Amino acid sequence: IRYCTKNFEPVERVIDYIQVERTTGEVLYNKLMESLKSLTLDPQNCRSQTYDGASNMAGSVKGVSSRFLEQNPLALYIHCSSHCLNLALSSACEVAEIHCMIENLRCLGRFLKWPKRQRLLEKTVKEINNERVANAKEKMKEAKIKPICDTRWVERHTALEDFVEMFEAIVICLERISQDRSSWG
Repeated sequence: IRYCTKNFEPVERVIDYIQVERTTGEVLYNKLMESLKSLTLDPQNCRSQTYDGASNMAGSVKGVSSRFLEQNPLALYIHCSSHCLNLALSSACEVAEIHCMIENLRCLGRFLKWPKRQRLLEKTVKEINNERVANAKEKMKEAKIKPICDTRWVERHTALEDFVEMFEAIVICLERISQDRSSWG
């Protein structure tokens, strides 16, 4: 659910996880309505709904969005902007430079995933953070390369941000591995 605070700051929260046996528009709509009622949320207060373009969600006759619109005509359906962004950015991956960068980050993540290498990266981040604290600089928040998700660009974006934040530690870690290759398998 997405709502605004009193200061008009947008907030998104997961309010429920629902297990379903079937994923038809009717079943999903009924489960959604049951969930809203059990949480004492009035569907009439809803002003929009966003889903991907699958027919069970966005279908104009039997989809969740059309069923919800019958209940509340003010809850307009808008194709999920995150999904649209994901589709556009996935197409951009056909650009050779972008594809190469993402593939290199994916390989780096697989390489550093081995426990011994991961521990070395964590140790390196800790050393750098100790030095940064001593010099009153901001610490690195991450000590792990996240996997590159094939379907969610928001997660790819997070992985890229983490890479940039940890770049110094990654370089030092890879230099240490290259200096003693026999120990790193």
